[in-house]
Amino acid sequence: MIHILNGLKFLLLSAALLLYSSCGPELSAVSGASALVALDGLEKTIEDITNELDYVYNKSANNTAVHIKAIIYDLRYSIDKVLDKGSEVLTKQQADLLDNIIAATEEFDELSRERVEDFQVLTNTIGQIVSDLPFTPNEARITKPEVSIYVRNYTESLSIKMAGYNLDHESNVLSINGEDIKPSNQTSTNIEFIIPDSLLQTTDNKIKFVQATQKLYFKKGWGPFSSKQEKALPIAIKILPKIIGTARIYYQVDELTRQPQTIVGTQCGIGTGGTDWRGKRRYANTSCTYNAPKKLLDGCGETQGIIVGSVGISVNANRHGGNHKVDNLTSTSFVLNVQAQSDSGPYKGGGLYVVTPTYKVEYPCEIEVEKRSDNAIPIEIGKDLAYDLNNKGEKNPRLKRVFIRFFDGTEVYLTNDERKKSLVTMSANASLEQVIIRPIEVPK
Repeated sequence: MIHILNGLKFLLLSAALLLYSSCGPELSAVSGASALVALDGLEKTIEDITNELDYVYNKSANNTAVHIKAIIYDLRYSIDKVLDKGSEVLTKQQADLLDNIIAATEEFDELSRERVEDFQVLTNTIGQIVSDLPFTPNEARITKPEVSIYVRNYTESLSIKMAGYNLDHESNVLSINGEDIKPSNQTSTNIEFIIPDSLLQTTDNKIKFVQATQKLYFKKGWGPFSSKQEKALPIAIKILPKIIGTARIYYQVDELTRQPQTIVGTQCGIGTGGTDWRGKRRYANTSCTYNAPKKLLDGCGETQGIIVGSVGISVNANRHGGNHKVDNLTSTSFVLNVQAQSDSGPYKGGGLYVVTPTYKVEYPCEIEVEKRSDNAIPIEIGKDLAYDLNNKGEKNPRLKRVFIRFFDGTEVYLTNDERKKSLVTMSANASLEQVIIRPIEVPK
């Protein structure tokens, strides 16, 4: 959004350069037309920022957005209604206020992307801007808005409160979905509207807000020459479903696991010479010893074990017969005995017998294994989601992350380093064996 704001600044500066030579000491170098265009752009910027889900349901951010829009509307009213019709440029006070609104919008944009928790500081700044706005006697003015969040099938009604000045006109209403709602409480400095849930029901999970209009009336002038004036402040009412999303918990445990590894041993073979004139068969024997290789694993040191029954022999060469036999099989080694024999008969050829053993070795060891909750767990407004990491009696469970899919398809991860989003916060007990996901608090 910053590039949009910079464009608005350029627009105002260009207008100032064109008008500078004709301006008197009480006027600024900014035309009223340029200011109105800038205010429209600022309003659009605020709307675009507050439509981002990552902070759209942050109560402070929402009220700050309404507050800035209220100032924009007040300054627009001042330009449209208070200036003499013949004036083409703003007063210096109005131009300074426009600069302050641009600065507040820039800060709002920055906070929405980086430091959502600091919105209250900006709210205090906005309060000072409100106090500097041009103000005529009897004019209605909003100094502090408070707009709650509505949850379908959970919130019975929605309260909208406004603090300010001259808010006691009998015609004041809040208009929503074509219906005008009268105040439930009203004084000169405070006004409150209670919106029934029937006006806010929607089944479309993609709709994040509905538009309402705060209509404020006051009298301009005195006696028989007074006229009824209106201010209309648009308000975006945030809408949430009761089930705002689902969570799946990922965690690590120490688990005894066995990782079979197939070992291909070196060849073991023996040969014989040929027979002499007498033709007596000749034999030769050899033995080869095979040891399970040692492997260093985290948490279990050097350990190994040959799986019983896994030893297999592949015969690579067999001339004139021969055989093999596995002896002395233990968890760490075995011996392979190989015998070769020559052909029988005078001057017959020698024998050859070569084999290759294979066997499986397993490493019993406690290693870190990642697991997750069996199902995606609903996150419901008004209820904490508590998940026991040790619900299956697993050893030393440790949270890794929580994957959350919100109702509109947005996805986020919560970790030990980042435990908060605008809709949910995550906490854990001291041993990290229970994870608690707390949805945003919304009063009924």
